[in-house]
Amino acid sequence: MSGCADYTQMCSNVSVVSECKTNTMLPGLPTTQDAAQYVQSICSSMAMDGCDACVFPAGGGYPQCDILSTYAHLCTSMPDMDQCASFKSICQATPSFSLCSSSGSTDAPPSMIMYFHQGIHEYVLFKSWVPNNNGQYVGAWFAIFFIAVFYQGLNVLRSNCEAYWLLSAEKGDKKWRLLGKNGFFVGYFAWKHTKIDLMRLVFTFIESTISYALMLITMTFNVGLFFAVVTGLAVGIFFFGRHRSLAGLAEAGKLDGCASCQ
Repeated sequence: MSGCADYTQMCSNVSVVSECKTNTMLPGLPTTQDAAQYVQSICSSMAMDGCDACVFPAGGGYPQCDILSTYAHLCTSMPDMDQCASFKSICQATPSFSLCSSSGSTDAPPSMIMYFHQGIHEYVLFKSWVPNNNGQYVGAWFAIFFIAVFYQGLNVLRSNCEAYWLLSAEKGDKKWRLLGKNGFFVGYFAWKHTKIDLMRLVFTFIESTISYALMLITMTFNVGLFFAVVTGLAVGIFFFGRHRSLAGLAEAGKLDGCASCQ
């Protein structure tokens, strides 16, 4: 840069100034304009943690922030973005650069890698749930595994309850026809159906929440977490799948009651 002409002249030859030797050049370092464009391009294409650090003025110009640190933070989070080619070249040429060495720290945000990969440093649903060592990763694996097992058990319970409610509705319709259109019985059966609808609502809310949470975990593309989900689903169907046959018995009129569906 033109403002560095004096420094360049002083340090280009053999110099007794120690800073000329300790503060060496960073090959591939982008200009402020280029770094700002990279940051603006990344943050306009997706919402990432760190984008709020640099707010670009509506009328144009540079934001009042440390643009290079923000650029490095974003590229540490998702290094395979096209805008991060300059940052990767810096770190390849100067691995000791402070903004590059932070990428291997457990305090750095996990990388967002959109293909199957291994590793333990991963966001698991929440910003605060990030395994930073093997013990935490194993704990997260078993937590996800048991959630998947529970999901299968809940799914089987819901299918059995639906069968039981169907059988009860058929019996209720027969009772209603025999008793006539008495106001008390009309109100009773109306409340009973409303109660069943409310239970369906609760079942759907819990099942959908768990289902989408498991889907988001598999979308981390972490091999270990992916298999925590599918293994939990498989083990869950191993333990609970046989009980799904109760639904068929209920439809055939052979199931007298379902205590958990009351």
